Amino acid sequence: MASITDDLGFIATKLNKLLSENFPLETFITAFLALMDFRKEELRFVNCGHVPPLIADSEGNIAELGEARYKPLGIFPDQEYTETKLKLQRGMTLLVYSDGVTEARNKEGETFGFERLRSIFSRLWYDDPKRLVARIYREIKLFTKQRKPSDDLSILVVKLI
Repeated sequence: MASITDDLGFIATKLNKLLSENFPLETFITAFLALMDFRKEELRFVNCGHVPPLIADSEGNIAELGEARYKPLGIFPDQEYTETKLKLQRGMTLLVYSDGVTEARNKEGETFGFERLRSIFSRLWYDDPKRLVARIYREIKLFTKQRKPSDDLSILVVKLI
């Protein structure tokens, strides 16, 4: 009988092994696995080679959330992952985004970049999540001058109220 777990490190380790054994060579997935446990007031996460999410505390202090200390899924079959825990507080805002956001290019070939994204987030972290996402998309469109993206532009904002 299969057991059920919510240990994100265990889940990432098993998923990595499965993908490593079934993906063609040189194929991989970056992922940010996260679980908000409101009962324990904590965020548990594993960063599998993904760009680091940003988090703002209730005072607007911005930090990168968990550097990509693990390799992407599907490369090394024996890679083991462990989850990290962060205490949740009212007023926190979490910004998770795909690398297509920071790698969006203008016609001169310049990337939108992490610093530009961080600057927008540091100015608008307190805003409504829907408006924050719309503002980031608008800034990317202005920067790229409506140029078609070469990758996905995925953004998730979670605000604890």
